[in-house]
Amino acid sequence: MGDEVPCFATPSCATAFIDVRASCRPQVNFTQGTQAMTQENNPFTAAWSRNGNLLCHGHWIITFEGRPVTLPQSWQEKAMNTWGIYSIIDPEDETFADGLKEDEWIVENVEWLTDWFFDNDIPLEERYYRAFWRAVNKADWRCTSCAGCM
Repeated sequence: MGDEVPCFATPSCATAFIDVRASCRPQVNFTQGTQAMTQENNPFTAAWSRNGNLLCHGHWIITFEGRPVTLPQSWQEKAMNTWGIYSIIDPEDETFADGLKEDEWIVENVEWLTDWFFDNDIPLEERYYRAFWRAVNKADWRCTSCAGCM
């Protein structure tokens, strides 16, 4: 038991592509009516197509309830600007935090998200906006977060 790696609550680019054991995954709960959602039953999955170096040459791979959905062209190949610590040098130092936290990000992006949800038959409910942020936040990145350009 003493050999276990400690859990960290804040995901970072350095840990986004590592398979984190279930006991370390934060249980994100919120209630919409009587329905609670955790990361384990998030209807969205989000992954960045590149790992390691050269993250900037990837694209988003998104699913909703198991079916692929394509982001608008302007978002397919860039970071989502969700909040996180994206420093490869010190992924625990909040000095390197960047991006918008969940509520701010949703407000900033609600227009294109609403159009995109509508076009992809995703219900226009708050819990889905929050679930989308949580899915992309786990895989979000920054241009300098892989050190490929250093």
